[in-house]
Amino acid sequence: MAHLVKKAFKIIEIGSSELVYDIKKNLPLITFENLYEKIKECHVAVGHSDRDKTWSEVKRRYAGIPQQAIDICIRMCDACQTRRSIPKPACGKPILSVGFLTRLQVDLIDMHSVQHNGFKFIMYVKNHFTKSSWLFALPSKEANNVATHLRNIFYTFEPPKILQSDNGKECVNTTQSSDKRIRDEAEKCYILTAVGLKISEVERTNTSPSILPCKIVDVLTKEDSSCLQYKLATLDEIINDWFSSVDIIDLSETLSAELRQLDTKKFSNVAFIQVCQISTNFKSRDTCKCTGSCETNRCPCKKRSILCCSKCHRGKCSDCKNVN
Repeated sequence: MAHLVKKAFKIIEIGSSELVYDIKKNLPLITFENLYEKIKECHVAVGHSDRDKTWSEVKRRYAGIPQQAIDICIRMCDACQTRRSIPKPACGKPILSVGFLTRLQVDLIDMHSVQHNGFKFIMYVKNHFTKSSWLFALPSKEANNVATHLRNIFYTFEPPKILQSDNGKECVNTTQSSDKRIRDEAEKCYILTAVGLKISEVERTNTSPSILPCKIVDVLTKEDSSCLQYKLATLDEIINDWFSSVDIIDLSETLSAELRQLDTKKFSNVAFIQVCQISTNFKSRDTCKCTGSCETNRCPCKKRSILCCSKCHRGKCSDCKNVN
């Protein structure tokens, strides 16, 4: 290491001070503590120019100064920041109206702080062409209250060509809200409902089913969330994990008799991966590799009372009898 340092740098005495020079560039090496002062000196020398001119001046005078330090110093320069042009927003196009009620503007003003006799909002309606206005007191900002007063204006004059409002979703339709609640309630799954879980490709082969049929045995509602969690049971075991409605598939129309009559009292709780492996007869190792029909105990899978899978006869033409 000392040899490399002596090969790259040298010490030059200038008066009573010693400076470290880069041998290749023959320029003084700047320490970390003096970086800002030297960069600022070069930046002022070039008249507060941009990064490239400052970088050229720094390379001409000193060595060992990274270019990233120059970017940081220029961003901290007060003179450069005051000279920067502030981007101006694009000019908005004026709204043009060519006649009475060609554009009707509606706005809801929140008056909760000074409500009177149950009225908490003021609906402000303005005709953009004549600047004439109407004010209506509203008990709430629901759509039926707004529509009632707008209908009176339409019947008195005529419906406008454009009805403009920036309230967005503030005008809530109670009918749509109730329909949404009924629709969400109908989509919920309940106990004894048949559902399915997708089996990952890791736990199955190309000949195994991709959907694991299950039945809901318990429903859990969390206090801090409206999302329901479901406990599921298969034909073999009960799954330890809880699943949300996003994870399950509705199989109520394809419920088998075996799953309908399933008694889960004697089942034990098993992890989801193990249930998938039991359902698909998955074997990660110890495949038989037989070329025959696997009818005798000469087959390792038959001897251990395990069904063969597609991995046992991969790439081999065999009529295996030890399968479902």
